[in-house]
Parts: sequence; structure tokens; C-alpha cells
Amino acid sequence: MTDLQRLSVGEAEFVYRQCGTGPDILLIHGFISSGRMWEALMSELAPHYRLWSLDLVGFGDSRHRDDARILTLQDQAEFVAAFCAAVGIRPYAVIGHSMGGAITLTLTLNHADLVENLVLVAPVITGQLAFNLHQLLNTRVGQLALTTSQHVWPYLLRLGSVGKLTPPPYLTRDAMRRGVEDFQKTTWPAAYGGLQSILTVGLDRRLHEIDKPVLIITGTYDEVIPASDARLAASLIRGAQLLEIADVHHHVPDENPAVFHRAISAFLDSTA
Repeated sequence: MTDLQRLSVGEAEFVYRQCGTGPDILLIHGFISSGRMWEALMSELAPHYRLWSLDLVGFGDSRHRDDARILTLQDQAEFVAAFCAAVGIRPYAVIGHSMGGAITLTLTLNHADLVENLVLVAPVITGQLAFNLHQLLNTRVGQLALTTSQHVWPYLLRLGSVGKLTPPPYLTRDAMRRGVEDFQKTTWPAAYGGLQSILTVGLDRRLHEIDKPVLIITGTYDEVIPASDARLAASLIRGAQLLEIADVHHHVPDENPAVFHRAISAFLDSTA
């Protein structure tokens, strides 16, 4: 059972979940998601670790006091660092999914002494998106569409419930329902700033600086972040382990939790 808590840190108002006892594990969700995505993993690890799963600022129920501020990946990494300082933890491991993987890497690069071990799940590395969507979004027309999306965002949030009717076959209805609810809670400044940061992230240029144990997990059928990003990261981070899970898409924790949980438990045990 996770304990839902609230904490004000500077200009950020965090909502987070905490459970378990032992070394601290920090969990960072991805784009248009929330800390709820980690509930199954938290239950799995709670007998041996203390888990912290926060909603990033502007996602889930966490908010910034300036509700118009555009929030980048760098901003989110600094918010996470401030959160760790406020609750007094130096995580034994940080686990990040998708955009959360990029935030995990940025946090490590900016605050090397804060993080001991990393798990990157379908991480954003180069800014490439499936179906070459990044190329479209980086055009003048694409950038105009992103900027003007602010005006239609409230209508998109109301239409989000339509997604409940057509869940992808590889996701349960519970996972799809959670995704729709998370989408409806996401603020436009967080979504816009996050996506713009993803398009220009270029983390592959700095991965050689990472000198910590790293496990990278990806699905071979990822339709959001190409699996090639995970393979590239594994080739650039010295000693990184790579696990490609067959027939799995972007939502690895929901699609194959048994393999996912075993891999993380084995990695954490090996670094103890």
C-alpha cells in the first residue's frame, strides 16, 4: 500500500507516493503520465527498498505556482533534485521511463553525487520519435502547431475520454484508463515544454560522462521511442547492461511486468 503525500518545495507543489523500507529508490514517470504508473513495481520492491514515486511538476497532481511557466526537462531535473534535498534522500537508484529516462540522465549529469545507480526504461536519448514524427514537429508548420495547441488544449483534455473505447490490444483497460486520466491532468506548459525538450535533447553527446551502473530496458516493438535509442545509450555508457524484451511496445512496465520486475530486482541485487 502506497502512502500518498504532498510537499511544497520552492515554487513546486509535489504529490508523491512512498512505501517500503530500505535503500531509497526514486521513480520518474514519462510524458503525459504520473507516479501511478509505478504502483506494481513499488509493491514488488517494497519488502527490500523504500520507494518514492512523484508526479513531475505539471503532470498528475503536482503543480507549479506559476501555472503559465513552460517547464523543460532541465527544469524537471532541478525540481527532482530539490525534492530529494527536501525529503533528505540520496537515491540508491533512480528509475525513469521514456521522458523520465531523459530526466534521470539529466539529473545524474547535473548532480553526479546524488545518484548511485540508474535504470532507464525506453529512454529518450536523441530526440527521435517513431514514424519520424520529430522531423515534422521540427518544421515551421510543426512548431506553429505546437505553439497554437495551447488554445485547443482544454478541448483535447475533455475529448481524452474517447481513448477508453479503443485501448491498444497490448494494454489492459486499467492501464488505458490510467493513461487517459493522467492526460486529463497534464498542464499545457508541462506538456509543451516537455515535448520541445524531447525534440532537442541530444543526450547522446554526453552519455560518455556517465560512470555508474546502468540498466537499460526497451521493447523491441516500441512505437514511441525507437529501440535504437536504448541500443545507442548502451553503446555509449561504459558497462551499461541492455535488455530488449521481445514483442513489447513502449509501456514496458504494463505489458510484461513479470520480466520487467525480475530484471530490475536482479540489477539492484547485483549492485548492492
